[in-house]
Amino acid sequence: MEGSEDLESSLLTQPWASVHFGESTFLAKVCFRDTGYILLISDLSSVWYESADAEAVGQRSKELNKRLTVHVSSFLNHLCNLMCPLLAGQPGATTTFSCHHSPSGLRLHVKSELSGLPFYWDFHCCPAPLEMVFRHLVRPLIQMNLALQCQVQELISLLLQKDAEIEDYRESGATLSRDRLRTKPFREETFQQNFMAERCKDRLNSLAISVMNQWPGVKLRVTEGWDEDGHHSEESLHYEGRAVDITTSDRDRNKYGMLARLAVEAGFDWVYYESKAHIHCSVKSEHSAAAKTGGCFPGRALATLEDGAQTPLWALRPGQRVLAMDGAGRPTYSDFLAFLDKEPRALTTFHVIETQEPPRRLVLTPTHLLFVAENASAPTAHFRPVFASLVHPGHFVLVVAGGGGLQPAEVVRVWDRRDVGAYAPLTRHGTLVVDGVVASCFALVQDQQLAQLAFWPLRLYHSLVGWPGVQGDGVHWYSGLLYRLGRLLLPPDSFHPLGISQAES
Repeated sequence: MEGSEDLESSLLTQPWASVHFGESTFLAKVCFRDTGYILLISDLSSVWYESADAEAVGQRSKELNKRLTVHVSSFLNHLCNLMCPLLAGQPGATTTFSCHHSPSGLRLHVKSELSGLPFYWDFHCCPAPLEMVFRHLVRPLIQMNLALQCQVQELISLLLQKDAEIEDYRESGATLSRDRLRTKPFREETFQQNFMAERCKDRLNSLAISVMNQWPGVKLRVTEGWDEDGHHSEESLHYEGRAVDITTSDRDRNKYGMLARLAVEAGFDWVYYESKAHIHCSVKSEHSAAAKTGGCFPGRALATLEDGAQTPLWALRPGQRVLAMDGAGRPTYSDFLAFLDKEPRALTTFHVIETQEPPRRLVLTPTHLLFVAENASAPTAHFRPVFASLVHPGHFVLVVAGGGGLQPAEVVRVWDRRDVGAYAPLTRHGTLVVDGVVASCFALVQDQQLAQLAFWPLRLYHSLVGWPGVQGDGVHWYSGLLYRLGRLLLPPDSFHPLGISQAES
């Protein structure tokens, strides 16, 4: 006998298919056996399932089809013959499907014929367990994404090897006899830009789900992303994978106003009604997204609470006291006030700074300030704030020692990596210990005292009114205001180059 666990294992090998019930669109997969069936269905907002053995199928078939007296295996075989064409996009002409939402789940109703008599069936689907969602949706998507990334890297490596071999032949005096075989040198940066930027892709995926929820049966339609034909101006973001033109699948212009609003809510940085035919949406570059508040850490980086416990930055709540450094270079616990920026889904390029004796690894954006000295003998109060992008092996940074004090540690390695989530926490002291390394809360401007003074009104505000509720995503309004004022009042060389390029873009 094949149990429910065996049925689910068999379901793993089945592909997902897009199905339509009236105006609603779902993804579904199903597995039938002589011992029962299992159905998994999702609207990309929720996931439901039903697993029924032969006994349950027999009981339900008697309730729904009192005139039919056939063996349970015949019911299962007939259900399979009805569902398989539906999943293949070719439902039977004599079969109708409808779905109904209820507080307890989703009911899928089937009406057909069997042996010349009416045949009815109801799939009673309840919310799928989290582990099932991970097995059938999340893990396969992650594995597929990783496999595609590996293939892209292999392709890049092969193309670079090709160029190296051609250059070697050319330096040896070889010439190409047929011009039609001549190729241009491969440029990895240009190649990567030909794909849609991750930031744009994330926003587009969120918008697609919002459109389906707003108008059941309607999908998001992208009329143009990457421009291969040169139809836009030279400065267009369509050449960088950071812009899309969109409509709804039904091309109903009455929906475009709401579509633009949904695009803003999905996180696009620029949305406007470019023509009667479409809405234009674009995002800032990942560098400028990081530069808009100056600097961030990945959400999974750890801060240390007053009771000694460690917590990821994304979980920090206003009023909690976290390990920091005071103005005299001594460890202290400081009130966490707010996030200067909070982007939970942003894919960001970070700088990784690794030390030894003791070993530490800090991940932060290039524009962030870090306290650095040229040698290990410098007092902690004399460590000066430096942009993370300027830190290199041989520098010394401040780390938390075993006894809780601060000590210098030599930087031995620096490299870049990408991570999800970008958080810029602000404390009362303007510093924070992240993953055991002392860092500033500020960035963009290489002046810790000026930044701390500039945020004095915000610290006073929190002292007077207390702690606000849950903070929304995006840039803190005060941080954005300070950046705009700084651009007007401070000379350009006061800013990190990424801040200058962001302002000019």
